[in-house]
Amino acid sequence: MALAGKTLLCAGTPDFIDPKSPNPWAVYEGKRGGILLVVSTRNGATTVELKLDGAPVQDGLAVTGGRVYLTTTNGRVLCFGKK
Repeated sequence: MALAGKTLLCAGTPDFIDPKSPNPWAVYEGKRGGILLVVSTRNGATTVELKLDGAPVQDGLAVTGGRVYLTTTNGRVLCFGKK
């Protein structure tokens, strides 16, 4: 998680276990991607939900210069914000 002004950014794996899957724990192992949530601290509403190709690494979320940087387990560094 990272706090940027009145916005809370949360990155993690989906909170879902498929009991019919051959590996139901694949979600938590990062094999089914990740999610980045943007939440308003004013009212707790989720304003953006982005699906990610890879799961976020622990402590891999940073905010600086009006941009959000996120590192994933598949070796990518993602940047969100204005050009």
